[in-house]
Amino acid sequence: MKQMIVVPWRIAPFLRILSAFIPGILVQQYFHVSFTVIISLLLLFVLAHVILLIKAKQYTKEKLFLHGIIIFMMIFFVGMMVVYFSKETNFKYWYGHHLTPTTILRVHVTEPPVEKNKTIQYKVRVLSVSNFKKPVSGNIILYIDKSVEHLPVLGNVLLMRNQLKPFEGQSTPGAFNYGAYMQMKGYYHTAWLRENDFMFSKTNVSVASEWLYNCRDWILRVLSNHFKDSQILGVAEALLIGYKEHLDPELKNAYTRTGVIHVIAISGLHLGLIYVVLVFLFKKVRWIWSKVLLRAILILGGLWIFALLTGAPASVLRSAVMFSCMHIGEGFFRKSSVYNSMAASAFILLCYNPFFLWDPGFLLSYLAVLGIVALQRPLYKLIYFPWAPLRMIWGMITVSLAAQLATLPVCILYFNQFPNYFLITNLLVVPLSTVILFAEIILVAFSWCPGIEYWAWLTQWLIQFMNEFILEMSKLPFALTAPIFATVYSTWMLSACIVACCWGWLKRQKKAFFVACVFAVLFSCGYVFHTIQRMHHREVIVYNVPQRTSLDILYNNQFLYVGSDDVMPGNTNYEYQLKPSRIHFRSTKSAHKIPGVIIQKPVFSFAGKKWVWLDGNESQLISADSNKISVLLVSKQANVPPLEVLSALHPDVVLLDASNSMWKIEQWKKACEQLLLRCHSVTQNGPFRYNW
Repeated sequence: MKQMIVVPWRIAPFLRILSAFIPGILVQQYFHVSFTVIISLLLLFVLAHVILLIKAKQYTKEKLFLHGIIIFMMIFFVGMMVVYFSKETNFKYWYGHHLTPTTILRVHVTEPPVEKNKTIQYKVRVLSVSNFKKPVSGNIILYIDKSVEHLPVLGNVLLMRNQLKPFEGQSTPGAFNYGAYMQMKGYYHTAWLRENDFMFSKTNVSVASEWLYNCRDWILRVLSNHFKDSQILGVAEALLIGYKEHLDPELKNAYTRTGVIHVIAISGLHLGLIYVVLVFLFKKVRWIWSKVLLRAILILGGLWIFALLTGAPASVLRSAVMFSCMHIGEGFFRKSSVYNSMAASAFILLCYNPFFLWDPGFLLSYLAVLGIVALQRPLYKLIYFPWAPLRMIWGMITVSLAAQLATLPVCILYFNQFPNYFLITNLLVVPLSTVILFAEIILVAFSWCPGIEYWAWLTQWLIQFMNEFILEMSKLPFALTAPIFATVYSTWMLSACIVACCWGWLKRQKKAFFVACVFAVLFSCGYVFHTIQRMHHREVIVYNVPQRTSLDILYNNQFLYVGSDDVMPGNTNYEYQLKPSRIHFRSTKSAHKIPGVIIQKPVFSFAGKKWVWLDGNESQLISADSNKISVLLVSKQANVPPLEVLSALHPDVVLLDASNSMWKIEQWKKACEQLLLRCHSVTQNGPFRYNW
């Protein structure tokens, strides 16, 4: 009997739409095609589609193929149009097109303020600008000094001077591109305001938004009243509603190192639990469950309220939309494929915001669900345990294995590390966090009841136990494999290799394993190429670390750090600047001495090239060698007259590191202009790179 082949497009037709829609998004994002070209080509293919429908009396294979190509191209150009319309900068009403030094902006506080160390962060929407008569739009992030007497609240409309600055881009090779990240979220400018930099206009807030944010504040107040320990409170807030402002950095790092960060980063796991509980409860009420429309409204309403309370990040939106698609499909239509529900939810979300495609949470959540759906059952069937508790444990292990395998390439690309004990930690933390989540829901729901403090004590003990377990696991030897070098190329090759291996195993096809070997060879070739490329790497990088002197001397796979001692592992500047750069250049081994480098402050020598470092000791000018100076490095401690020093030393480059204040930078730049010397300010011009 001939085996029936199931075509993926038939069980998941939305996959066909995504296969055209996503390439359109990618092409428009990277090539910036004009609207005229996009709409002209789209109309051309629509016309071709109409002509084909009119002319074709009988479809042949060739005509069906041509029809499919035309529809593919139509969806492709729709994807390009979605990206074009998602960028407010493409339109005249974007506020950034009308900014001048004297512009007054009218902005609306659209989200509750977030407390930082020295400032309060506000996300605002621009309503109008003084030099443009029509309404404008666009988002800005404001930081207002805590010393301001009357701070804005949600719904306030403010008038502010134009003190906007664009977000900094990729400041260091391999580092996180914060500017591009914020642009994906629709934020292009920021500003730091003091007492007299703004004034109140009026208050305007929708009833729904006010109710949601009041609910969120009430939940945070309930938790803070019962949990006094900062570490426990931070995890409780993150676990329940995704509020991470009070999360301890050391504890967050421990959760990352052990591979359970998804527990405190609100994800599909949390929403899935809420969905299962809602379905379970409404099934018990038969008169509600029998009415398809009513139960859909109640279940999906509860699901979306929870999603909005968490701030609706990409992972939660993905889960909310996917569960909505699944529930509507099961209730109103015949049961559809999980793959189709996933593809449909992805399509809806990408129509809403095509830049989710670059969101790590969005990618990882979809890959994790895809891995679980495709691989968990086959893995589970490999071993049969007659004892039910062992079968349950094995089921949890296979879920973790399937999700980790599917997300492995992307995790390595974004985080450059792999948690070796992820199976052990997930085995305990996932069920424990589930219990804690429901315990917190009960605590919040019945916070008014007498004796609830005993329940709060039990919940606190569970969170403390989970935290201590994670901290101890993170300290074990070999808890983490890091740093792992990865590129976009290596990620694609590794992904293709894993997919081919899984396909060969699931379908029992030997050819797939041969394909996997080909991708493995290509992956290895890329790794070898980068290794050879970095073998003769000699470079000095002066980083743009605010108010710090920080530089690396790179030699092959080693680095020699010079600068402020507080830029260390765990520090934000280290994690976002130094660490990514060292991984990018594959110079991750610390060295106390490097061949060809002589450091005798204030003079540095790199293979015959000389640097002089001015860091406050004025007598160093006398001791400095009179030979030609390649770079004069100036730090904030240098209290010397710029013109006199530069006239005496006359260096090739004057380098002002990020520790200098702006007035000192301007002073040195003026002196350089007078003597026609090249000047580089790390604060203004970004990191300084010097090959030796």
